[in-house]
Amino acid sequence: MSFWLIVVVQWLHVFCGIFWFGSRLVVTFILLPTMRRVPQAKQRDFLGELVRHFVRVEPLLGIATLVLGFLRGTVFGQVTSLDAAFGTPYGLTWTTALVLGVAIAILGGLVGSNFVKLQFIPVADDGSSQVAFDRQLAKTQRYSRLSLALFLLIFSCMILLRFGY
Repeated sequence: MSFWLIVVVQWLHVFCGIFWFGSRLVVTFILLPTMRRVPQAKQRDFLGELVRHFVRVEPLLGIATLVLGFLRGTVFGQVTSLDAAFGTPYGLTWTTALVLGVAIAILGGLVGSNFVKLQFIPVADDGSSQVAFDRQLAKTQRYSRLSLALFLLIFSCMILLRFGY
């Protein structure tokens, strides 16, 4: 294998992973708490713009990170067979990280679909729709927090893989 091709795949994998994880950090700790302090009518306007970008960028980051990580572990790495994937410490750690990555991608889909659902909760002049909106927003935040916990587990796996585990 070309050394430079491995470097490019590794670099892109790390870059996309950082971007993916960072976007989830921003959504969980900045965006969602801020939205709770803004009137619902303004939340909906902001959500329209957010959803337009989020549902386009976030899935691409997840897919790119997963595909590049798969290539890095298999074509450009040590996981060359099922025996290596399930029979070595490195392979088990890599497989665990892959499964966690897929779970995060699924949760990301739920976060994105919840953002879309928020757009369709009608805004009532008397504020009665705020309860339904807040409930959906809380659900979105739970999914986002769970995905962050899984990201921390993947981060731990990446450290272990760096040291051959």
